[in-house]
Amino acid sequence: MIEKSAFTPAEAEVLSQSFGMLTGSPPDSSERIPCLDLLDEARCAAYLDRLAETLPSPSRLIAASQFAKRYAFVAAVPALYAMTAYGKGVDLAIENCSLDASPARIGQIRLLAADVSVTTPRAEMRERWREELIARLFAKHIARIWRTVSKVANIPLPILWENAAVRVYSLYEKRISGKADACADYDYLIRGATGKAFGERRNPLGWFYGGWRSSAVEASPRGSTAVASSSGKSATSASQGAPGIAPSSGASAIRIRRTCCFYYQAAPDAEYCDACPKIPR
Repeated sequence: MIEKSAFTPAEAEVLSQSFGMLTGSPPDSSERIPCLDLLDEARCAAYLDRLAETLPSPSRLIAASQFAKRYAFVAAVPALYAMTAYGKGVDLAIENCSLDASPARIGQIRLLAADVSVTTPRAEMRERWREELIARLFAKHIARIWRTVSKVANIPLPILWENAAVRVYSLYEKRISGKADACADYDYLIRGATGKAFGERRNPLGWFYGGWRSSAVEASPRGSTAVASSSGKSATSASQGAPGIAPSSGASAIRIRRTCCFYYQAAPDAEYCDACPKIPR
């Protein structure tokens, strides 16, 4: 049986302060953008163009990639955190969500979720509850936005999905790896869930998941001619490992991306991120 629930004030504070998701009645703001607008091509394009104006490289494609990383952080990450850490499911129906995206904070958007339904399952119903939550979050919400963003910005879907995937990996490997249901939930997200749960033919979190690699690289990233394919097939796949397990060696470790997120064109210092597949290894 699945029962109605609610977030405690402390839980709601964590979701807001740590992840940028505000539940309840959103504040009145002329800069509040309904998430449904992101399904409209003209409105989505206009929003991305506004965002592009705040970046060193004012391109709609670059803005789309950076937006996807932020949107995954304020939508997918808090919903998954609540599911695993609190045992509470939040139904982020796209028609009940909006973005707080004032010009002063356009690069630090918050998700404003009104009239959200919060549920908890009994033990014997948890797997089915989890399956439904993830499908509503990804297939019915995030995937729909990704498709519009991909079309209007001419950015390959794999880039948007890997931008979301790295947020999920970080959540389960660095923040909630010790929680009781973390291992099972993470394993389901990357191995158990089908592509249908994400609105795709295959599970994108599983596709981009790989083992860890050492970050001890001497070569300079500048001037590199190595380019990652937008299809996600050019980078050598890392060895598969158990979810959330990092190497125990003294060297720091990172997961190399399969696609490039164009951070180096959006960052003021024009540096590649440590996980960039364009860096010679």
